[in-house]
Amino acid sequence: MNISRYPASGTQAKAVIWNGTAYCAGLTAENSGTMAEQTADILAQYDRLFSEIGIHNEAIVMANTFLYDMNDGDAYGEVWKAWVGAENAPAGVCVQAVLPPEKKIIISLIATVRPGV
Repeated sequence: MNISRYPASGTQAKAVIWNGTAYCAGLTAENSGTMAEQTADILAQYDRLFSEIGIHNEAIVMANTFLYDMNDGDAYGEVWKAWVGAENAPAGVCVQAVLPPEKKIIISLIATVRPGV
């Protein structure tokens, strides 16, 4: 069984690749800000992670999104749509969750991985 973890150390990997699929941990923004700003922050983190492991946005097959307040869903949606691209929309779920007030959003992704990664 070949399982790759990124990063390879720590208490929780940001991504675990197994059997051609990357399972990405739920990421939160590194900075505080509006829902749109925190969403952009998280997606920039995914850009860096995906660059490291060779994944592109069109490979995302599932997005799990947890919002502190569903009333901010439109702000999240605008940033998300611009990042993922309408032609690459994955399956997904977006729900309200109990989060610390300074953390407005958590995004966890599942994506396919090209062979050899």
